[in-house]
Amino acid sequence: MALVDIIIPTCNRATVLPETLKSVQEQTFSDWRCFIAEDGETPATRAAVAPFLEDSRFTYLPGPHVGFPAAPRNRAIRQGAAPFIAFLDDDDLWLPEKLAEQIHCIEQHPACVLLGANAYRWNGRGCPDKSTPFFPQDPPGGTIPFETLVGCNIIINSTAMIRRSAFCLSGPLNEDPRLALCEDYELWLRIAALGEAWVLEKELVIYRDAPQTSIREGLTPHIFYKKLVLVFSSALKGSRAVRSPLAYPENRQLAVLCRRRLAKLRVEELQRKFLLMHGAVSKQAKLTVIAFGRLLGRLASFFINLDRSRPAIFMILPYYHTGGAERVHADIIACLRDYRPWVIIVRQSNNRAFKKVFARAGRLFDISFFCERNRSRIVELIMLEFLTTAINSADNAIVFGCNAPFFYDILPLLSEKVKKIDLIHAFDGLEMYSLPRVPLLDARVGINQKVLDGLTALYQANGMDQAYLKKVHIIENSTSVPKEYHVHPLDKPTVMYVGRGTVEKRVHLVGKIARRCVSAQPALRFLLVGDVYASVLPEDRQFCSFEGEIFDRKAMEGLYKQSHLLILTSAREGMPLVIMEAMAHGVVPIATDVGGISAHVADGTNGFLVREQDEEAIVAAFVEKILEILRNQEEYARISLNAHPYAVNNFTNDNFCSAYVELLTSPKKP
Repeated sequence: MALVDIIIPTCNRATVLPETLKSVQEQTFSDWRCFIAEDGETPATRAAVAPFLEDSRFTYLPGPHVGFPAAPRNRAIRQGAAPFIAFLDDDDLWLPEKLAEQIHCIEQHPACVLLGANAYRWNGRGCPDKSTPFFPQDPPGGTIPFETLVGCNIIINSTAMIRRSAFCLSGPLNEDPRLALCEDYELWLRIAALGEAWVLEKELVIYRDAPQTSIREGLTPHIFYKKLVLVFSSALKGSRAVRSPLAYPENRQLAVLCRRRLAKLRVEELQRKFLLMHGAVSKQAKLTVIAFGRLLGRLASFFINLDRSRPAIFMILPYYHTGGAERVHADIIACLRDYRPWVIIVRQSNNRAFKKVFARAGRLFDISFFCERNRSRIVELIMLEFLTTAINSADNAIVFGCNAPFFYDILPLLSEKVKKIDLIHAFDGLEMYSLPRVPLLDARVGINQKVLDGLTALYQANGMDQAYLKKVHIIENSTSVPKEYHVHPLDKPTVMYVGRGTVEKRVHLVGKIARRCVSAQPALRFLLVGDVYASVLPEDRQFCSFEGEIFDRKAMEGLYKQSHLLILTSAREGMPLVIMEAMAHGVVPIATDVGGISAHVADGTNGFLVREQDEEAIVAAFVEKILEILRNQEEYARISLNAHPYAVNNFTNDNFCSAYVELLTSPKKP
């Protein structure tokens, strides 16, 4: 029995199929069998396959014509018995090391049930092109959280390798013809619920993206929407013969993610229909829309200008949901409560954690419904004209924005008399988006020296006038610090994680760390705060206590008082507010050395920094540091006692409010 079964469905591709089969034959890894499952039976395909049948590893499987690849794939899989199954489309090419690289990875990671890779795009002309990666920037790599797969199918079919054991549990590919072109995605969702999904960053496949071989002709947005709805509906239900792993009780949170995506798809379809109804705006209609938006803006300016004694402050922010940045925004709004700033929310939030907090000190204006992508051009024009007219009509207007592309889009439309300021928490890609708008800004705020250093390098690399750096103000975040502090005894050692379950947080590593630490020291507790259940791998969840999202500050303080260590495994950060809060309560932080963390966490003095890059090495380093510090009460007490006074001296920033009030209320300089 071979180690890998290669599954190639084919239909009317006799001209390109030999190239595909040759790429299989040239694999450096040789322990495989290849099943060529034809959808139908044609002389041309039989002739194309015939030379390869001299190699006993190839098997030709003609069958009834059904018109889509799921049925021949299932037919081929039933013929094999190898522990691993690799998929390949009949027009794509494997690079010679494809199987060898993936077998090495999947054998090194027993929890991995689904493995993909990057690929090169090729238009089918001339020699295969290796200059255009499928994922050209920030390719996915390592473990892929389930929620990432729910958001987008990042597993290219011809790169996929799965475990047969997982395939047996998840059930075969869905042979519903309505799922054609998306049946692989539906299978990935079911299989990924059984273990880890991985993607290798290396390009191992040449993906033929040529019109003459494309089967996506006629795939309209509406048809694609219907297919995606069917993908998630089917993945949740499974088949009559096999229950979907997403229906398992332990996978309830994963099923919730799929249902949320279903709901979002339906909303997006309504948006698309609205766009079709109103998208074709004639010149006269456009002028009418602009006039209407300006009329609304002038009406709004009447209320804005009722109090001319104070500046009119407009804060354009993305969200009011749970997050460190949102906590900082809430603190800034609280500092400006006497000015009652207009807080404009432009992205749809995941929850309402800070909605009441924002509204308590400011005047909340949630326009996220109108600002999300795929809205009608009419609605977009109305909102732009409404806001710019209202702001430009205000006396002494000040516009402050953070983490919102909409803020930078509106800047060119604002009057020169309007003071414009942005806040940068960390470099996350938006700094490049904002670069052309830098001359329009009157001031920029960075939360630490790391931001200023980053802007300095960015401006220099892009030929920006270094004089713009004089507009940058450093205002460090702050938090409340208890006056009294006592070292927590280690009788019930507790490690905590606080944050979101987004990709850059790498919460799946927290689960792995918990499993290894608790296995070594069963008395250890791992408390995870946030909506992170789905981001932890199923086999690691039993070692974690999921506290959910906590919005009450007193409840959070209670958790800090019973915890000893805080861990953060992020791939990127600014300066996490949670580290400041933890140190304020004497909780020792252990974090990856990213962003501005090292500006406040001194390795071995008031916390620990992990500088490893490989995920496995990161997990090992965290486990070593956690077990070492919790075995030594004196060492833990020393670092904890260093953390609290550091917070007293550095995080109780009395200048936080005064700095923001001064910057946001002072007149614009000529």
